[in-house]
Amino acid sequence: MQYQHILVTHDGSELAETAIAHVEAISAAFGSRVTVLRVIETVGEVMMHMAPTAMEGQGAVVADLAEDVVEAERDVAAKELEGVAASIRAAGAKQVDIVVEEGSPGQTIVDTAVREGCDLIVMATHGRSGLKRAVLGSVADHVLHAAPCPVLLCRSTD
Repeated sequence: MQYQHILVTHDGSELAETAIAHVEAISAAFGSRVTVLRVIETVGEVMMHMAPTAMEGQGAVVADLAEDVVEAERDVAAKELEGVAASIRAAGAKQVDIVVEEGSPGQTIVDTAVREGCDLIVMATHGRSGLKRAVLGSVADHVLHAAPCPVLLCRSTD
């Protein structure tokens, strides 16, 4: 199989870096287009993290502050992803695009893969199992079950 368009997720963590070497090798071998995706919190999610007392009588102010936080997060993400994209370009990818989306990580990854027409998703995973996975949930598990294409999960060697 030849992969024409690879979606790789990158949340800025060291763990996410484990997937980049795989993307570089695959995209260089096939001359693939790569989309690098970061999923950030929505304004509503940021507002939920704020102290409930901060929202009493200050709804519009809190909403404005949350919008500023999300916009700042979007800017930081785009700058960080540009470095990731430069590395993938240097390794031989045909084209590398950066996408920053707000939303639930698992569903946003799947939605982006569908929208962009990706034929491979590459992502790092903690490889949690048992109680930790049940409590924390699993973005990788959601993507594996809902993805429109093959998924390559890259685990840390730690």
